Amino acid sequence: MKSLSLIVVAIVIFPVISVRLHAQSHTYRKINQTTNEVNSTLKNTQTSIDSAARAIQGTRKALSELIPTKKTKSTTSGKAESHYANTVATTAKIVNLSISDMEYEDDNLELLCNSLKSIPGVTEINKNYKNNTVGIGIKSKLTALSIWDAVPKNIRKLFKMIESNDNAMLLKYKTETSG
Repeated sequence: MKSLSLIVVAIVIFPVISVRLHAQSHTYRKINQTTNEVNSTLKNTQTSIDSAARAIQGTRKALSELIPTKKTKSTTSGKAESHYANTVATTAKIVNLSISDMEYEDDNLELLCNSLKSIPGVTEINKNYKNNTVGIGIKSKLTALSIWDAVPKNIRKLFKMIESNDNAMLLKYKTETSG
């Protein structure tokens, strides 16, 4: 009788245990699947972050080459600091103007170039164009700000100055839609 009751108990309990083990097994498979998906997402996110960091470093390098800064030692603190003086250089150099969001064929570009050519101290103008950005190389003893200040106000108002130093200036062309 004891063995019969053990067999009956085993027959009744075994399917219950089997169902629970199957449910646990299914749960563990889902946990493993979710863990693998999270690991994959983390790996993809890290790859994206690394790629973005490299792109930012490239952009910073390109901008530093476009607009170099001149470092001097401060007489008060002894630390190096940027020096943006609006002075005349002793020898002619190339001052670079970079204008974003401007088409090469825009009439205002020709107006600006003619104005730059008429500034005393400007000896030569060279233009180039790439990716909706106009580059103007200006041979002059003047600084970028001195040159820009000599451009008539009605022409200057067509542009927004983004950044400037002695040898370079970054401008954005104000289109009718950008304001």
